[in-house]
Amino acid sequence: MIILSWCLLISAFIYAPSGFVGIYDVPHFIKRLKYDVRIVMSIPEITANGKTKKLKAHQIRPPRDAPVSWYATVALEKMKKYGAVYLTPFSHRLAEDIDDPELQRLRCRVNYHALRFKPHIMKTSSEIVNKLRSEGHFMSIHLRFELDMLAFAGCIDIFTPHEQKILLKYRKEHFADKLLVPRERRLIGKCPLTPEEVLNLLIDIVPDVPYIRANN
Repeated sequence: MIILSWCLLISAFIYAPSGFVGIYDVPHFIKRLKYDVRIVMSIPEITANGKTKKLKAHQIRPPRDAPVSWYATVALEKMKKYGAVYLTPFSHRLAEDIDDPELQRLRCRVNYHALRFKPHIMKTSSEIVNKLRSEGHFMSIHLRFELDMLAFAGCIDIFTPHEQKILLKYRKEHFADKLLVPRERRLIGKCPLTPEEVLNLLIDIVPDVPYIRANN
C-alpha cells in the first residue's frame, strides 16, 4: 500500500473465523502500522447522481513476485478506474529483491512486529507448549505436505492418477507454466518429504522422543 499511498481495508470478507480478523490481533496490527499505512475497516459510501451507495472493490490478480513497477502501473491504473481494488491471491505477490530499504523495512515490520495472533490463540498455544515441556523433551514439526506446496514443487509422481489431476489443475490455475519432470525434482531434493518419510527419519535420529503431528 505504501508503494502507491493507498489505504488498506480490513473488510468483511476476511471476518470469517479462519480469516484475518478471526486469527490476528487487529488493534495491534493497526497500531504498529499507523505511521506507515492508513487502515480502515470498511469502504466509505459514495454519492453519485443524488444516490448514496457503497464503493465496490474490483478484483485484480497480481503476478507472482511482481516488481514494484507492476503496482505503480497496472495496479494504479485499475485503482484510478474503479476507486477500490482487492488483490487476490496475495502470497508471494511482491518480488523479494526490492532495491528500496524503506519497503524492505515495512515488509519486516509487518511480518515480525505487526502480525500477532489473537490473545486467546496465544494463550492456548502457550498452554500446549508448557504442557509438553512439563513432560520432557518434545519436537513440533510443520510438514508443509499440502496441495499448494506440492503443486508448486511439481511433485506428483507418488500420487494416484486422480490426485495427480488435482495437483496439475491447481498448478495450472495458480502458477506460471513451466516444464517439470517429477522424478527429477525428487532426485535433486526439490520435493517435500512425505509424512511417512519424515517420521522414519526422525525415529532414526531420535528414537526416544515422542512426536505429535497435526494437519488439516
